[in-house]
Amino acid sequence: MRQRVAEVCTESVLGMLLSLLIATGSSAQEKKEQGSIDALTPSQQIGLDAFVAACFPGTKVNVVRATKEDFWLSARPPALNVQFELDGKRGSATIDRENGRVYRYFSSGQVQNDSADLISERVAWDICKRVLTYLGIKEERSSFDLQVVKEGNHRDVWYLSRDFAHEGVPCRGSRLRIQVGASSGILENFSYAPPIAPRQKPLKRLPKERAVEIAKEWLEKCSYFSGKNAQVTQDLTQVAEVIAPRNDLVPNLQPVQDEDCDKTYYCWEVPFAFVERDHAFSAWLWVNMDTGEVIGLRGK
Repeated sequence: MRQRVAEVCTESVLGMLLSLLIATGSSAQEKKEQGSIDALTPSQQIGLDAFVAACFPGTKVNVVRATKEDFWLSARPPALNVQFELDGKRGSATIDRENGRVYRYFSSGQVQNDSADLISERVAWDICKRVLTYLGIKEERSSFDLQVVKEGNHRDVWYLSRDFAHEGVPCRGSRLRIQVGASSGILENFSYAPPIAPRQKPLKRLPKERAVEIAKEWLEKCSYFSGKNAQVTQDLTQVAEVIAPRNDLVPNLQPVQDEDCDKTYYCWEVPFAFVERDHAFSAWLWVNMDTGEVIGLRGK
């Protein structure tokens, strides 16, 4: 199953399927793995250099290894996972295989809080703004949530987040996340999944009531939720209009094809609850407004 820019995870087995995997690698001395490449193309190198220049001014990047990654970026071919060094610190990025544009970055050089003094919100915003400028996102500070949070219950980080919408309709799986060390002031990681607008408006709008019925019928037939007391909401006010991509995270969903990677659909998002390992969980099904097909789901 291809990794895709998509869903928020739960703590259940379903959540494990929904979560995005961050690729990590081994040292440059290890034997080159299947799928590794010897060097970036000129356009890929230019794209990576542009990211480094924007987010780490004055720093030179030294590429250690690049491997093909089973991860799709909009309509682009599968991405590359690039491992590199910045001032002697290891990092990795998911880049577009055609133009080197960076969509995910992770630094392995994160440090513990070495001081009781944390950088100010203004300083944290200025660091995040470098990423926004690189990505071409021009919204003001008020468009983002930026706050200090505990990472792993042992250190503070500034965490910026935003979920995107198209013409006021939430785009599921489309988001921006940036993490900055609260004491070090170092950009530690970011991930960006740009919104993809549906190719057309719904030709018809399935009634909410019918979407709830379809969701209930689908859950009754889905082998994954068999015996898990899956219950669909009957409160229509909780059924929301969203834009969502197709996914195949559990059986009974149509397998996702390569041509689906840049397609999204107007859907009714129908909440349901289920029990797994004696714990109750919430999730949502996406019912295509035009066709009535269940095209995917997300966890909490």
